[in-house]
Amino acid sequence: MQHAFLAACLLALVACDTPPAFVLKRTLSGRAYKVQRAGQVQFGEGGGKALLLLYQTDRPLSDRTGMEAEARDLLALLQPEADRVGLGLAIVQANSYPKGMRFASKASFAFEFERRADGSWSLKAPASKP
Repeated sequence: MQHAFLAACLLALVACDTPPAFVLKRTLSGRAYKVQRAGQVQFGEGGGKALLLLYQTDRPLSDRTGMEAEARDLLALLQPEADRVGLGLAIVQANSYPKGMRFASKASFAFEFERRADGSWSLKAPASKP
């Protein structure tokens, strides 16, 4: 009985250390990204809506220039849906999972893009998430 309990605890620890599933998506640039989820989100009851794309990155989150380049590249995946549903806000969030560290939580960094009156998209000031 004690061995079964220990085995279950070990299995739970391994499962908690595994990043969530993803789908490999290729952008127009030809680069492939590990997209975890994409869709509409609403901010609070009666709040604004946005399109959100979550993806897993291997890039250090401290590389803001590289992170911004990835976010701009991934924005192209959200634009057709934003046009279809008429949304003017898109959020691309990078999630990083430390390798080889037990009990480490994920880190993330988000970029917000806003549609201009002429239909182009501009980057708002980035907001990091704890």
